[in-house]
Amino acid sequence: MYDSRELFSRLDFGHPGLAAARAALREGDDQGALRAIIEHFRTRTQPSYLFDEADVAAFHDPQIVQEADRVCDHFLFGYDLGR
Repeated sequence: MYDSRELFSRLDFGHPGLAAARAALREGDDQGALRAIIEHFRTRTQPSYLFDEADVAAFHDPQIVQEADRVCDHFLFGYDLGR
């Protein structure tokens, strides 16, 4: 994602948790909208996760990370799917 407008186009501003961001956008305040979006994701209580950052760090598996990197590079099941 390269700019805030692309991010905005992917969010559902009808969600109650994004009301402040929606209001900021209506006023033309992109920075305020971004701050409101960040605040929403930092403070939301749903969905609830079954793990925390310490659990993630303890599970770090370099082989899984390597495979995930290959998928992100569009290389799946031995095929280079390009971009």
